[in-house]
Amino acid sequence: MKKGLDAFQGEWEVEWIETDGVRHEWRKGVLAFCGKQRLTRKYEEKEYKAGGSFEIDPACDPKVIDLINGDDRKEGVYKIDGDKMYWCVYEGPGKKRPVEFRAVAGSNTVLIKLTRLKAKKAGD
Repeated sequence: MKKGLDAFQGEWEVEWIETDGVRHEWRKGVLAFCGKQRLTRKYEEKEYKAGGSFEIDPACDPKVIDLINGDDRKEGVYKIDGDKMYWCVYEGPGKKRPVEFRAVAGSNTVLIKLTRLKAKKAGD
């Protein structure tokens, strides 16, 4: 579990979001993961705001992620491929975890692609 959680740590830029089969270039937000906490900020801002928490189960296939904000829990799946991360999260009523990385029309799912932000080196 720790190895799976370690892969999330750091800053990730939202590259695009797909809903109802339509992909939208995003590049407006940045997520930071610190332990099991999610922090968010707009791309042009420096300060993060609390974004809730998350739980994962990397032993499942596909890997499971739950995004938690207070009493609200969104069920999803995720995959990390190098510096790219993909989430598919159910946004509809009730519970219905996606089993694939698609956000087709009427599915109430959102597919998100994130790219890891590289830390700047001294002198950059």
